[in-house]
Amino acid sequence: MPIEKVRVQHKFGIISHYHRHELLERMSAASKTKTSNTKHQPSEITHEFISNYNRTHTLDRKKLDIQATQLLERIKRRAGLLVGGSGANVNIPRAWVELCLLARCEGKIKIDVLKSLAASLQTATMSVTHIPSLFLIAETVLDWIKQLPQPAISISWSQEHILIYNIAKMCFWRIYFHAIVYNLQGCDSFLMDLNWHLENLDFIRTVFSQYPDGEILLRHISSIKKITVGLVNKPAEVYRTLMGESFMCCLEFYQSIRLGHDLNKSVGYLLACLSVLGKDAHMITQLCWECLTVICKKNLLSLQIVQTAAAGNLPIEKQEEGIGMTAFPEWNWVMATQYIEFLREIAMFGATSDIQKSAITAATVTAVRVDAKAVAGYGLFDLVDLTHSSTLHVNALYALKTALIYLAVRTKSDPLRYAVANAARIKLQKMPKDADDPVLLALAETKALCSEDTRSLMNSDYKDLFQNVFDLLADFNFPRDALTNKLKSSHQLNKTIKTNVKKEISTDDKIAKGDTATKNDLITKETQKPEVKSSGYGRVVTVLSQTTGEYYKVMTEKPTYPAARPESYHSRNSKILSEVIKDQWYKELMEVFRASENAQKSVKECEELSQQEATEAELFVQELDLNKDEVCAVLHPLMEKS
Repeated sequence: MPIEKVRVQHKFGIISHYHRHELLERMSAASKTKTSNTKHQPSEITHEFISNYNRTHTLDRKKLDIQATQLLERIKRRAGLLVGGSGANVNIPRAWVELCLLARCEGKIKIDVLKSLAASLQTATMSVTHIPSLFLIAETVLDWIKQLPQPAISISWSQEHILIYNIAKMCFWRIYFHAIVYNLQGCDSFLMDLNWHLENLDFIRTVFSQYPDGEILLRHISSIKKITVGLVNKPAEVYRTLMGESFMCCLEFYQSIRLGHDLNKSVGYLLACLSVLGKDAHMITQLCWECLTVICKKNLLSLQIVQTAAAGNLPIEKQEEGIGMTAFPEWNWVMATQYIEFLREIAMFGATSDIQKSAITAATVTAVRVDAKAVAGYGLFDLVDLTHSSTLHVNALYALKTALIYLAVRTKSDPLRYAVANAARIKLQKMPKDADDPVLLALAETKALCSEDTRSLMNSDYKDLFQNVFDLLADFNFPRDALTNKLKSSHQLNKTIKTNVKKEISTDDKIAKGDTATKNDLITKETQKPEVKSSGYGRVVTVLSQTTGEYYKVMTEKPTYPAARPESYHSRNSKILSEVIKDQWYKELMEVFRASENAQKSVKECEELSQQEATEAELFVQELDLNKDEVCAVLHPLMEKS
């Protein structure tokens, strides 16, 4: 029988299967511990340290834990957590990269690193120097989400789930803000890399599908995906959609409050915002709620106006899909969730006790209507009472229960607010029961504790991300000529209102002094004055509430935006990017990581080759169908010849 000789290549020679695997493991370990000849600083994070930390047993990590803690403390100082993200020793881009690297260590240190990263993303100022590191965080956090295990139905999220969820939201918010102020021009390489990671987002729904938070995060990242894809293909069209009607009015309202403008102009912008809130895209609507949260934490009247609008007691002219035309029970669950989170933040972090009380239980007020009619809005406890008379969406109920647990956990350790914690738990017991309530309770408590731990890393009087961004956007010279020019008539109306108010005050003074002629003239004018329907918040606000339609008309007209700024990103920041990219420590780390990936790839190739050799040998024996004697008879003459 003819024999076909098949050459079988053995990478390591003819050795046993056990020794082959042992050799592969030794090669893999050697490739991981292989470092360059460059000397690393003691405070520098190396791949060797990360590998040693993860290979060492938990009980034997005492020295490594001390070293990792020291590295983390240095990174915290470099991130400027206690100084608001600014200072001579602060280098936020490097701190973010080092936090992403140190987060590769498993165990408790990883949770501490994620908390520090979340705190830094929440407090750091906005700067173009952060963009390369920001895109690195975005790509890294997507990989972290892919590696997270899907939690069981009866188990709540872990701290790692919650922290990665918060980091993802804050990171993509920052990318959105940089897009608004045209800082992403010329960043096509960063955008294309991120778009590759965002091609399929089903893994987000898989990991976070247990609760509505996953759907909100998916909408959040999907909106950013449309923007990043559009910035590469059609940037001019994307820039026109980043600033919606409601947010433009809300930003003008924020600027008016910040600069201390008169009540006429400020409330006019607030009415215009509320009349169209909910009409724009998901990101713009959520941005409006964040802006209103920052304002209402310090302004009681603004909070009462928004609460009255939620109850449907605000006489705003009805506009399509704006909250002015419907009350809270008729909103979609996303809008309802955003309003509940709005109340929760103000109830916990309001500037005064009156603001916190109003967010918890809306008081009956008469100052928001010209007819002095007593009206009330919706606070958190009012929404609980509303669940008995109205059927709310299940996701809105989930958000309301979470907010009550947040409030109870936040206030139970405060002796001055301990009664609020008890009242929140009593209200929670009155809500409709569900089988998953114990899991929900554990999840909400874990969220609250993670939030408290993150806040403990920051300065007490810090400015959060949204407040920094709104200050920046309010001062930014947006191409909004259509808005400012067409509102001149409304501003002239405000001046007329102020003049009329002054005249009325001077007339009142004359009457108080006993000028009977003036009093008689005033009575005659009042008898000849036609009857006006009550539709406002006060004498000054009445005319503004009647002119809300004019504001809406101005906002709905399509503005003509000028072309984007001609200077490119690279021309403005080439020096900054070159310093980041050419940094030696960063290049060395990337080189080590690439070597590790190549080593892992070679190990997989060797295993595949070994499997292929075994398969070919089995097929060869099966095709020949030889027994032991026949094989010996064939091999004996060959051995004699050799």
